[in-house]
Amino acid sequence: MAPDFAPTSTEDFRLTDLELQRFCNISKLLLTCVVATHKTLRGLGNNDVLLLEHQAIAARELNSLIQQTNQAPLYAQILDAMTMFIGVQVQQSVYGPWRVHLDGAKSILNISPESLSTCNKEDVHFLAITDIYGTTTTPSKLLSSDMVAHHIIYRRMLAQLNIDPLQTPTPVPNEILDATIAINIYRIERQIAERHSQHQQSSLDTIISKIEQFDSQKWAAGLSAEYQPRSRSLSTLAICFASATLLYLLQSCHIHSTSKFARWKSGVRRQAAYRDLKNSITSIFREKSRNGTHYKIIFWPMVICGIESASQGGRIDFLCENLEMMTVDLGSYSMREAAAFLRDLVELRQSRGASHGEIFEFDWDEIFARAPIFAI
Repeated sequence: MAPDFAPTSTEDFRLTDLELQRFCNISKLLLTCVVATHKTLRGLGNNDVLLLEHQAIAARELNSLIQQTNQAPLYAQILDAMTMFIGVQVQQSVYGPWRVHLDGAKSILNISPESLSTCNKEDVHFLAITDIYGTTTTPSKLLSSDMVAHHIIYRRMLAQLNIDPLQTPTPVPNEILDATIAINIYRIERQIAERHSQHQQSSLDTIISKIEQFDSQKWAAGLSAEYQPRSRSLSTLAICFASATLLYLLQSCHIHSTSKFARWKSGVRRQAAYRDLKNSITSIFREKSRNGTHYKIIFWPMVICGIESASQGGRIDFLCENLEMMTVDLGSYSMREAAAFLRDLVELRQSRGASHGEIFEFDWDEIFARAPIFAI
C-alpha cells in the first residue's frame, strides 16, 4: 500500500487484497486516495480525477452515515471514517479542510468519555493527537473555552487507552504529550482572560519544570524488551520532542519579565533547548543512512526548530532540504509546505529589519493565521 508511512520495520502497515476487503467502503475509497497521492509525489503517475471521484463518493457515504446517528450508535464507524478523512486531507495540504472533519467529529461525538469509549482506541488516539498538535498552530481567534474541556478529556482518555505511542504516527512520550496539553490550555485560558480583561491564574513555571525534569534515557530504558536494542535512538527521539515542546512554550507564550535574572534564565533555557533540538534532529537524520526510520516522525519538532532558526537569523537549509526529501519519502505534500512556510519566515524577519544576532519574536497569530497542522 504505502510502506514508507511505517515508522518502524513492522509489516502491520502493509495490506493484502484479502485484508483490504475487510475494510468498510469509505476506508477503501480513502486508502485509494492515499496511495494515489503517494504515487503522484513519487512520479509514478497522476490520477487527480480518480482522487477527486473517490473522495466525493466517500464524503457522500460519510454524510449518509451521519444522518443515521439518531437511529443507532454509529460513533465508532463515524470516527473511523473521519480520522481517515483527516489523514487524507493533511496528506494533500496542511492548510486543507482537515479541520472541518476534526470539528465535525468533535461536534458529533460531543467529546465525552462516554462517547469516546464506544470507539476504536486507535481512532480516539488519532483524534486527540490531531486536536492537540493542531491547537499548537492555531491562532488565538480560533481558540475557545470548549477546547480546554476537550484537552482535559484527552489527557484522561490517553492515560486510559493503554496504547503503545511508538506504534502511532506521533510517538511522543506521555510526559511530553501531557506538557503539550498543559501549554495549549495555558494559551487558551490566557486568550479567554484577555478577551474578558481577567487575570490569568495559571503559571508556566510548573510546565517548564516538568519538561526539564524529563529523563529521556530513563524513559527509553523503561520501554518493553522489544525496544531495548534501539533504546539509544529512542532516547534521542524523546529529546527531540521534549526540547521542541519547551521551545513551543517559549515561542508561543512570550514570557515577559521585569526580572533581569528571569530574562537571562529564559534566554539560557531557550538556547539550550534549541541546541538540543538541532543536535537530536541531526543525529536522527544521520541514522537514516543506517536504515533509521525515526526521521519519518519528527515533522512537528522540525518545524519548531525551523521557527527558532528563523527567529535567531540562523540557516534553515538543512531542515528545508530534508522536509522536501520527506515529502517524496512519505508521499505527503505537508512537508513541502512546511519548507515553504519556514522560508517565508526568513523573508518576514528580513522585511521587518531584524539585525544580525537579534532574536526576532514572531507573532504566533500572524505566522499561523491560516491555522495549518504540522504533526501527522
